[in-house]
Amino acid sequence: MGIGYVLIGFASSYVQVLGGLAIAGIGLGWLMPNLTVWLSVAAPDHLRGRLLGGLTTAMFLGQFISPIISQPISQSFGFGNTYLGVGAVMVVLALVVMGLGQIFRRSYPS
Repeated sequence: MGIGYVLIGFASSYVQVLGGLAIAGIGLGWLMPNLTVWLSVAAPDHLRGRLLGGLTTAMFLGQFISPIISQPISQSFGFGNTYLGVGAVMVVLALVVMGLGQIFRRSYPS
């Protein structure tokens, strides 16, 4: 998703924006089912429904709050810079999570 957002931030044409949106959409399409599976596997049976409901709530709350937070930022810095900044943060967070996953796998082999 982050790479798609960065591409949107650098886009200078409609076709480039569509390409970035496609990549971001593929990333979201991979993220959502995997988050659900990871949480389902990690959650104890008695908390699974509550935790999956929390995940759903977080996603929809994020969709609701996103324009409220991003509108002043995009008005101050422009849409391209906003997408570029958010995309860069997403890429950094993805790398951190991947690194933590490697550490976790080494510490707790299956």
